[in-house]
Amino acid sequence: DGYKYYSVINSEDYSGIAVYPNEHQETDVNDFLGPKYTRGDGVTIRQATQARDERMLELIKKSIPQGKKLKMLELGAGRGGLSRYVAAYFKKEGLLEKMVSTNIAQKENEFNEAQAREMGFEAEEFEVVKMSFDEIPYEPATFDLIYSNDAFLHSINKQVMLEGVCKLLKPGGALVFSDILENP
Repeated sequence: DGYKYYSVINSEDYSGIAVYPNEHQETDVNDFLGPKYTRGDGVTIRQATQARDERMLELIKKSIPQGKKLKMLELGAGRGGLSRYVAAYFKKEGLLEKMVSTNIAQKENEFNEAQAREMGFEAEEFEVVKMSFDEIPYEPATFDLIYSNDAFLHSINKQVMLEGVCKLLKPGGALVFSDILENP
């Protein structure tokens, strides 16, 4: 089974930069995730991603309402690795009510859904939704936690998007995000 590397941003099929299985017979995923492909500091893409996921989880744990099951929303989840990582942690702790993992690209959503089911998540506890975070279809005060990693830069109108996102939080809820910014 081969892999194909895409660097198309926010099309119907793909968002961001990713590697997808079963689409090209000449490229091996390890070329991108394994020891052959390292950043300038010698860290592999896989190691950098794992470190990023761990940092985001620590920020989330510091920010969330304590002692209750959480309904969570990730905006711009891409292939869903962070959604599944966060959901697995809170499920293990007995604190996962529901994870909603959203992304604009259907092909990535299908990958995320398949991986979530393979990990043992039921549809009631882990839902994958195709949507733009500029048009969020949820009622106010729906989520305990909303988070996003390096995706808000794609918003058409960041102020309107952030105002809408904040309305989705339950009282005492938290918004945790990182994003790519220009130097101030």
